Amino acid sequence: MTAIGSSLSGAISVGGACATWGPAILAAVSLFAPLAIVVEIREERPDNPRRAFRLSRSVADSGIILERPAPFEVDQPVTATFALPDPSARESFCLRALVALTDSDGDGSEGGAHLVFTDAPTEARRTIIKYVAGRLGLPGAESRR
Repeated sequence: MTAIGSSLSGAISVGGACATWGPAILAAVSLFAPLAIVVEIREERPDNPRRAFRLSRSVADSGIILERPAPFEVDQPVTATFALPDPSARESFCLRALVALTDSDGDGSEGGAHLVFTDAPTEARRTIIKYVAGRLGLPGAESRR
């Protein structure tokens, strides 16, 4: 039996027969926890940026889902400012994000209600992971990253 190489392709030989496969797509998976807080969403432009406030539905270390779409274009860079309701996470977060489509069945009918964090600092991600793990009752989940 051969191991998968760094190119993510390989072959398995079982009883003389050989099965091969090509490149694989590996996607990161984040757990979302319910979260109902106010999020300030601000355009990332220096001259008079628009801003909006939305109630959140859930949060993960990869992004935040809003109850209603943000009034910005899909793939538009924004800054999301919010604070977790966790007493141990006393700071507010001000994270860069991209507006993305979201809905329950994958067709984007709910508009740009998903803010996908881009280059979030490690400490912010750890704090969010710890919050999500505690909210979902998954002790120790924060140490897996």
